[in-house]
Amino acid sequence: MSCEQIVEERAALRRVATLVARATPPEQMFATVAAEVGELLGNDVTGIIRLDPDGMASAVGGWSRSLHGPLFPIGTRVDPDAGTW
Repeated sequence: MSCEQIVEERAALRRVATLVARATPPEQMFATVAAEVGELLGNDVTGIIRLDPDGMASAVGGWSRSLHGPLFPIGTRVDPDAGTW
């Protein structure tokens, strides 16, 4: 890992920590985390899901380099065992 990558990661962590300290609503927080991770990893799409007690997965945040918003609308529920992402 290069020094530049470390600096970029720490800057992303600071931006997210600032949102946490400001009690940012979860939807905005997860969208920001998805965007920061996507940019750091060079992804085109990044999503954050929550595994629910009923075995379903819920989209809680997402980011796309080319789309206007996440790939899956927030709140979309899917069965992770069905392979229909």
